Amino acid sequence: MTADGRSFASAAGREAKALKIEAVLATHLATPIEGRTILDVGCGSGHIAAHFAAKNRVTGVDAVDQTTAAEAARFTFVLTKGETLPFPDGSFDIALSNHVAAYLPSLDLHLAELFRVLRRGGVVYVATPNRFFPLEPHTRKPFLHWLPRDAYRAALRRITGRDERVRIPSLLGLRRAAMRAGFEVRDYTMDIVRDPARFHFEGPARSWLPRAASLISPTVILVLSR
Repeated sequence: MTADGRSFASAAGREAKALKIEAVLATHLATPIEGRTILDVGCGSGHIAAHFAAKNRVTGVDAVDQTTAAEAARFTFVLTKGETLPFPDGSFDIALSNHVAAYLPSLDLHLAELFRVLRRGGVVYVATPNRFFPLEPHTRKPFLHWLPRDAYRAALRRITGRDERVRIPSLLGLRRAAMRAGFEVRDYTMDIVRDPARFHFEGPARSWLPRAASLISPTVILVLSR
């Protein structure tokens, strides 16, 4: 879901991503992910929401309905725009923010809304590109996303032909924003890198990397606890 009401839906690799998200959450909660109420923010094609819907009650939201019929039949879909979520306080046990936060105007409002709609003891899975990884995530060009915001967006328009309106957070920036919203923060980035098989992630295990390496990893993965 993007700031200007567009959304990107892709089925490629969605089952593997769903398994990774599920493994992270199950590790954090020390229990299987079943019988929960789950909110998938920016659900795109709906494949991840549909995966969780096999054992949970799932609601997916996005600015555009790009779900396929097979997936949409398995969960509730709600159209929404921006950060504000059309749900009462304490509606969900778990929320997913999978590569959404960088495309919204206000990270603080996004996290505050997630905190609001979670029940006490609920958790949020957050994944986002990392500002301090040297390759820009859309173009793979080095340091492009380190330009001032307006210059970065102008460069993306020239290269991709799209106005991404993206604002990529750093690990520390995301952590600080989550704490401002009231969350406790647990960084799972290096857990996945060190033991990829456990988290259904393709790639060699890099158990020798220190936890501080998450500061410059391509993707940041956090679990936020309410």
